[in-house]
Amino acid sequence: MAYFITFTCYGTRLHGDDKGSVDREHCAPGTAYAEASAARMKYERSRMGADPCLLGPEERFVVLKMIQNVCVRCGYTLNAAHVRTNHVHVVVAGDDDPEDVMGRMKGRASFELNRLSGRSKKRWSRHGSTRYLWTEEEVVDTVNYVLFGQGETMATYPHDLEVR
Repeated sequence: MAYFITFTCYGTRLHGDDKGSVDREHCAPGTAYAEASAARMKYERSRMGADPCLLGPEERFVVLKMIQNVCVRCGYTLNAAHVRTNHVHVVVAGDDDPEDVMGRMKGRASFELNRLSGRSKKRWSRHGSTRYLWTEEEVVDTVNYVLFGQGETMATYPHDLEVR
């Protein structure tokens, strides 16, 4: 068993976005995303307490390094990770709840990014997505998606897997 964890950078994926979003009425697995709405996007943007956060190349590698650090320190098995400009995908196995795993990764990455930049900044959206992967086939398919289904390769772990 493993987890597919996804979390987004603060302010980069708001309710009402054209790509859809998950809200209280659209959160059951297999249901449609919330519909696009310019008015809802404007409302969500007005509620933001900080500017959106995008990760540059150096920041992406710091986040990747901190994900690896958390996995080593907590005894998790990191199958794959891809840190992009506005979101992070991780396939990981461990004995802890996936929400706790995600929280540790976000916390450690934020701490290190704040330390290196010398300033505190809101970096992540609240919560994220945690999905259980129950079979080896699900793990392999998800690893392939994380590493090769995201468009341009950015900061990834591992670097040398082939598509299966």
